Amino acid sequence: MEWLEQVAKYHKEWLAVMHSFGAKNESEDFVQEVYIRLAERVDETKILYQSGEKKGEVNKSYVYFALRSLWVDYKRKQRSYTEKKKKTRMRIFRVEDLAKYKHGKVLASVKNKSAYNPLSAVRSYNDLQMIEKKYDIILDKINTEIESWHWYDQMLFVHYVESGKSIRTLAEETNISRDSIFQTLKNCKIKIKTVVGEDWEDFKNKDFELIKQ
Repeated sequence: MEWLEQVAKYHKEWLAVMHSFGAKNESEDFVQEVYIRLAERVDETKILYQSGEKKGEVNKSYVYFALRSLWVDYKRKQRSYTEKKKKTRMRIFRVEDLAKYKHGKVLASVKNKSAYNPLSAVRSYNDLQMIEKKYDIILDKINTEIESWHWYDQMLFVHYVESGKSIRTLAEETNISRDSIFQTLKNCKIKIKTVVGEDWEDFKNKDFELIKQ
């Protein structure tokens, strides 16, 4: 495949990308795996620009997200389900951090004291456990929804949330138009709100008993 040879011309660049993710000595293996995935799943119409000034050139943003997709899959397999629940906190609704507890004592860790604090009415350790459980149910639903998306939408959205970068910055780094990124993220947020919107309203209103697995 001639187009795959063009992708391989940037081999050192792909290695650097994987290295930046944390692959280190395994970067070569990951890049080779992406070559295989690209050969099996896509064609040159997705890899090479088909029009404009860049016609015939490699769409590096597409390869970048393919590399990131493989890396995220790898890291996901390394984590147990419990660890994943604790570490994956998609702040879709800009929820304040749940207060941490230790030996039955609530330790306030909310950054913005003026923001809504779902733990303000907590009076006991058991209440805190129940609220945290309901919060995790919402997070699980969000993560399940995200994992059902096309890998491009999934990777763009996760990168946007985790990095905290603006749409303008992402557009500059990936060469994807701001309008395209904005529309993709907008659609992603609509899907998530469709899935957990009612649960989130129940959580804010402290109607915890209405939130079901």
